[in-house]
Amino acid sequence: MAWARLIQRYDTYLKKSQKGRGIIVSDDCQDANIRKLLRKMRVYNPTPSHYEGYYNVPVDNIIEDVFMRSSQHSTFIQAADFVAHTLYRKEFPKGSLKKFGLDKIFDELEPILLKKASRSDPLGIVRK
Repeated sequence: MAWARLIQRYDTYLKKSQKGRGIIVSDDCQDANIRKLLRKMRVYNPTPSHYEGYYNVPVDNIIEDVFMRSSQHSTFIQAADFVAHTLYRKEFPKGSLKKFGLDKIFDELEPILLKKASRSDPLGIVRK
């Protein structure tokens, strides 16, 4: 479900904001499942309507299957892992790490967050 939402949100962002094409680079994970999901979403992608029911919005701005890279070989992937981990520690603080202020690091990223990603969260975090 998380991958489907990520793909949908990124495709929508490309359509509305950039009017361009994009790619997704990810840490090594379920390569075959994600490829199958993206290919399915390029044809059939039921999206909830603001009014009633669903409508089909095929993913057409992501130009290639997801590129998988090992995080140990990519500083870009390591940076994304870091941001995800700081959000996780903000939401679920660990007592032994509070003395290092790890639960407050995500707040430093606030100026660069894409807050338009979610109307219901002030930081733009997609929660559902």
